[in-house]
Amino acid sequence: MREPPSIPEEHLRACFQQHYDLIPVTLEFLPLGLDYNAGVYRVVSEQGTAYLLKVTSRPLFYSR
Repeated sequence: MREPPSIPEEHLRACFQQHYDLIPVTLEFLPLGLDYNAGVYRVVSEQGTAYLLKVTSRPLFYSR
């Protein structure tokens, strides 16, 4: 079974609020996906809307 990434839940909640201007009510780790370097979460906001959040602790690279 997959384990959640080593990113504190409080940090995930703060980032979700800061970057998306949404307050997460629930944050549930889902052991899904093919990327073993990332974690997938189901987040429900104050408004009751559910979101899928994929997080990783590795650097992201953008190409143009």
